[in-house]
Amino acid sequence: MQLRRTEVVRVASPGFLVNSAGKACRYTTWTGWSLDDGYYFALWPRRCGSGQYDARVRFYGPTATEAQAKFIEVSARALGLLDKVSSLPRSVAQPKPARRAVFGVASGAGAAPAPA
Repeated sequence: MQLRRTEVVRVASPGFLVNSAGKACRYTTWTGWSLDDGYYFALWPRRCGSGQYDARVRFYGPTATEAQAKFIEVSARALGLLDKVSSLPRSVAQPKPARRAVFGVASGAGAAPAPA
């Protein structure tokens, strides 16, 4: 199991951001639009090994300060949204839902006899 990748980044110009290591990186969004200046909480999708800031990454913000963006990250973690992620496919990692019971239909042995 691995943790979902998250990071607080700062956008200072269209198309570029500064990551937590202080390195300037190019980014793209799924809409193709540029992000406004400010701090963002960046969240990679489950089972994504890429370290690129591509269209798969979701950016939450902008916020005025880095502390506000970190608060979004801490809140998401506290709500269990960033819990450990299984590397197994979803069909294997999660049990199948229980079958729905059908009420009002008597069938099988021990069923009450139908009224005459």
